[in-house]
Amino acid sequence: MLLTLLFAGCFSFTTPQHVLRHHERIERDLKISVDISQASSFTGNVGKVLADIESQLAPLPEAYRAKIGKIVVKDGFFGGFTLLAPFVGAYTDNDGTVYIRNANTTKLLQTLLMFPGNDTLIHEVTHSVQHAELRRWDESKTLSPQFSRYIVGWEYAYFGDVNGDGELDDLDVNYIAAHTDQFDLNGDGVVDHKDVELHAGNPYVSGNWLSARGLEVLLLMGMQGITARPAGYVCNYARTYAWEDAAETCRYAWSEGYVPGLYSKETGRAAAAGAWKKYLHLKKRDPLLARKVFLTVEYIAAHEQAERLSAAWLEAAGTGASVAAAAQ
Repeated sequence: MLLTLLFAGCFSFTTPQHVLRHHERIERDLKISVDISQASSFTGNVGKVLADIESQLAPLPEAYRAKIGKIVVKDGFFGGFTLLAPFVGAYTDNDGTVYIRNANTTKLLQTLLMFPGNDTLIHEVTHSVQHAELRRWDESKTLSPQFSRYIVGWEYAYFGDVNGDGELDDLDVNYIAAHTDQFDLNGDGVVDHKDVELHAGNPYVSGNWLSARGLEVLLLMGMQGITARPAGYVCNYARTYAWEDAAETCRYAWSEGYVPGLYSKETGRAAAAGAWKKYLHLKKRDPLLARKVFLTVEYIAAHEQAERLSAAWLEAAGTGASVAAAAQ
């Protein structure tokens, strides 16, 4: 295994035909681009990586998958990742390309260190979609309606239950929009993350690792498996950057069955009921995290075909009404 890591990328054997056929089917059926030309059978298991890609991305809406950049399966990560090469299981480049490490030992380490659900790809795919949304902003100075709603809802959630109805939902967003004078704390004419920081403090460390708070988060990240989850976040790692928080929340929503369980008509009745029951419990236990989960699911579901959305989801997303019946 050690030699496998040391010589990752230096050997190349012919990829089995059944793996090539699986690769072709994934690209055809999921309409995504997957490059396996930099992966060999020596350093890992390409077929297993392809199975992971299919299992994690197939349930997502086609229009959402269309925003994912190319996925590249590589034998090893070097360059800027040289020191971390044995530990990095996947990463997303600045152009939105997702790179997945084709080495079983590395995938095991990555799973133990950061992604206990073996769902690294979902985390990185979220970054890829974020890059696609931000490219639109760079090119046209406009956000997609889905992404704009997602961003505003995420930022406003930190103000809490501002209308006092006991729920953290769209009605709070509407209240803030109708009373901007109360929430525009820095007086710049808009309510955004700057006002959130004035109201609740910066929810993220933002890379200032030498600060007392940064060192605290680094320590807690190193003890991820045995430390308590911070309220409002999936894990301590999510407290580093807003984009990492979003990616971790998406990974959590997928691993817990909220995606696609809360919105898809194709989810079995028992699985959907279980997802709604867990979500309602999460709302009582951690309203902020539940709100982030809902916004994440809502953003993904907005890419789904209308006829494939469940009645429970349409009720919840359309009216904000109680969906307790869905959990029965």
